[in-house]
Amino acid sequence: MDVEELADLRKKIDKIDRTIIENLIKRFDVVKKIGKEKKKLKIGITDTEREKEIFENIFRISKRYRNEINKIYRTIVKESKKLEL
Repeated sequence: MDVEELADLRKKIDKIDRTIIENLIKRFDVVKKIGKEKKKLKIGITDTEREKEIFENIFRISKRYRNEINKIYRTIVKESKKLEL
């Protein structure tokens, strides 16, 4: 691999990172809406059944890097709960 190929790979990473960030912003916007609705309905923030469902989906979808993705999603869920407050 030469320097040019390395630069191309880094550009791919930058593009992927942008997509991840854009999707996280969308996700967090929806999370805030869910938080507002939960407050109106007087429902608690933590929904263990929903969290279980999320992590089952992650397990099913992620064929590779399962542990790494699981760790990232644990952080996403944790931060999402904060946004629901």
